[in-house]
Amino acid sequence: VLTLDFDVIFLSWQTDIFPIHKAHCGGCHGETGNVALKLYTAAQWEEAFDMVLPSVETGFMPPPYILDNPDLDTIRRWALAGFPP
Repeated sequence: VLTLDFDVIFLSWQTDIFPIHKAHCGGCHGETGNVALKLYTAAQWEEAFDMVLPSVETGFMPPPYILDNPDLDTIRRWALAGFPP
């Protein structure tokens, strides 16, 4: 008998990604941020994701921080789940 043990993780923009955005991205990329690339909605993140992910994985964003692995994993998993709201 084969038994598999795993956890089911439900991710969402509001619960999981928005808090990362608010803590690390919102100052510049928020609705009133001073840069052109706005990332304050799930749709904006999804549209720019091919640029967002490499930027945070390499530590280029968010300055002056480097996101920790749990935050990076959450962002990756959220994308793999299809960017749920």
